[in-house]
Amino acid sequence: MSDTLFESYDDVTGYIAYRAAHWGAQSFTPGITHNITSVIVYAYQTDATSLNDVIASIRAVDGEGKPTGPDLASKSLTKDFGTSTGVKHEWVFDTFAAGGKATLTAGIQYALVKRAPTAPIGKYINIGRRSSSPAYAGGKMIDSTNSGVAWTVLEQDWSFWEYGIEVTEGGGVMGPAGLLIAHGHI
Repeated sequence: MSDTLFESYDDVTGYIAYRAAHWGAQSFTPGITHNITSVIVYAYQTDATSLNDVIASIRAVDGEGKPTGPDLASKSLTKDFGTSTGVKHEWVFDTFAAGGKATLTAGIQYALVKRAPTAPIGKYINIGRRSSSPAYAGGKMIDSTNSGVAWTVLEQDWSFWEYGIEVTEGGGVMGPAGLLIAHGHI
């Protein structure tokens, strides 16, 4: 069963650097209930040597649109992100909260949180963003300088792609052919 793109925004005008206690997030609102499987962002590192763990996770948001609670899904990567801008990197979620999958409900806002908590001084993970006049209506970029204790919602957006598998009314998942039928394409 192949994954479907559910939410995305692609407009990079710059990058923002994260490391140690400086975490970042992008809130988003799915239009269709689905099990999240992966996320992609533009990313690069400031130093030629590989970063330690770079973690992507999905969290619920509070009434102000700020990440809250435990990770619903998370993935840690230790890899060389390269030092070139304009390159997409994917985190495929294989670590989920209780229940074995992370189901995102249509119309409910969530946050994609990125952090590099063990990155040493001078090494950053840089995420592509639109720094002025963002146009993604389902959320905003969010920033924390104290490891996610407090968050600030910003008038900016990351470029991101969020993939998953649609959940049917009975709780099962729907493959690509079923999606085409359900959405009137067949």
